[in-house]
Amino acid sequence: SVTIPGTPIPNDFNSGKLLQIEYKNWRLPALTGAINSNSHIPLDKFIKSDGAGSQLQLAEARYLICYLHKKGVLTDLIKSFMASPKNINDVKAYEDALGMKIGDIEKDFITFVKGL
Repeated sequence: SVTIPGTPIPNDFNSGKLLQIEYKNWRLPALTGAINSNSHIPLDKFIKSDGAGSQLQLAEARYLICYLHKKGVLTDLIKSFMASPKNINDVKAYEDALGMKIGDIEKDFITFVKGL
């Protein structure tokens, strides 16, 4: 069971059913446009970034979460980040969770986004 001092954690989180995520929202066109023009932030750079929020970064963050959820690894990644917060910017944590190298994750992520 996951706990954060002073923060209630929904039971769905601990059961592995973090959220029912609605994938499409107003951020999707910005991200698909950036992907189509090859101006999106490559995942290896995005993961290593400080997360300062341009609209594109916010869109990419949202859809990376959706992608990780769809792949079934989001809950485990969140638990690992809570145990070791420095890993949130570690590409290897994502590679290990998904069983792929970052280049293959990038391709799969783009396919996921374009398929929405």
